[in-house]
Amino acid sequence: MTERIQLSTLPTEKDYDGEEFSPIYTTTVTVHGGVASHERASGRARSSDGALDLDLRMPAELGGDGRGTNPEQLFAAGFAAR
Repeated sequence: MTERIQLSTLPTEKDYDGEEFSPIYTTTVTVHGGVASHERASGRARSSDGALDLDLRMPAELGGDGRGTNPEQLFAAGFAAR
């Protein structure tokens, strides 16, 4: 991948005003299943609206079967999308 991503030119100085910050959106995601090993999440992650519904698995590089999304991928996607 050699293309450079163009960053937004929107100003951020006035994103919030005052001492308090009020969220504009909240959601809930629940993980059912359990800890696989090394205290890492496994199981099924589902958002309250059902838009996110996926299996969580350890990556193959850490001894898992690699047959699902791992928590690091979700964190990276959320961080990149902010």
